[in-house]
Amino acid sequence: MNTQNHEQRLSPAALAALAEQKRKQQASTNRTLKMVLGTTLALFLLLVIAPRIVPPLFSYLKSALWGLPESSYAQNSFWIDQEQVLDLYRGIHPVYTNDSMGSGVVFEYHRNLFVLTANHVDSSKSGNLFLLNQGRIVPLKVVKRYYGYDLILLHLMSFHDVEHTTSFEFGTTPDEMNFFIYYMGYGGDGHPKLIGAKISEPDVDVTLTEENAFIIVANDIFMPGNSGGPVFALDLRDDRLKCVGLVVGMNTLVQNVGVVTTIPPSLIRDMDVFLLTHPFRNYF
Repeated sequence: MNTQNHEQRLSPAALAALAEQKRKQQASTNRTLKMVLGTTLALFLLLVIAPRIVPPLFSYLKSALWGLPESSYAQNSFWIDQEQVLDLYRGIHPVYTNDSMGSGVVFEYHRNLFVLTANHVDSSKSGNLFLLNQGRIVPLKVVKRYYGYDLILLHLMSFHDVEHTTSFEFGTTPDEMNFFIYYMGYGGDGHPKLIGAKISEPDVDVTLTEENAFIIVANDIFMPGNSGGPVFALDLRDDRLKCVGLVVGMNTLVQNVGVVTTIPPSLIRDMDVFLLTHPFRNYF
């Protein structure tokens, strides 16, 4: 009340000056608020959004423009990097549905965990796939089913302490016979194993149920539960094992003859698209 009476006693010029001073103070406060909000938004974009968007975006463009680099694979058994083999072993897990089990590989890609296995492991198309980790059920989200390849790509939405491989790499499909390859998967004893094999024409008839597949003849038999296990070839350019497909079938009479589906050309781009469209997925 006293302030109002005081302002009423001021001249019009003084009142105008006082109003201008209040306006400037309010404008200064608004600028400070906008600066704080702008800085916070910039830091959020730089520290939170950019690490989630930029790597998959760059990877998507690279894959779309150039695809996978050509590989030169070993045609015979070579000494392979044991550290990489042990790291790949860590990523081999049994993948479960409500009524079946197969082999799968859990691998890191842009600080996320993905899983590859055979699509027919989930023959009922329930989408209810999971891992078991230290007595816990770890749910898997279906990213994409590749019906022409009998392959399914999954994303591990939680429990990032699941053992996984950090040295998993994709390679182009071998285009000649007699390349030596390695298979990793779960056998009947409940433990992962490494099997040597060759891309070869078997002495028995094998029907390729998928259009993008090839035959391998292994040094050991395939067993139920092997479906979805990754197949690797040794790239002589860098002496690294590259994944060239997944086991999706076997001959029931001659059980060391297996069917391997190739890697879909769009798989890496599909992972990038998933990461770009799910920026707030769980991180390590």
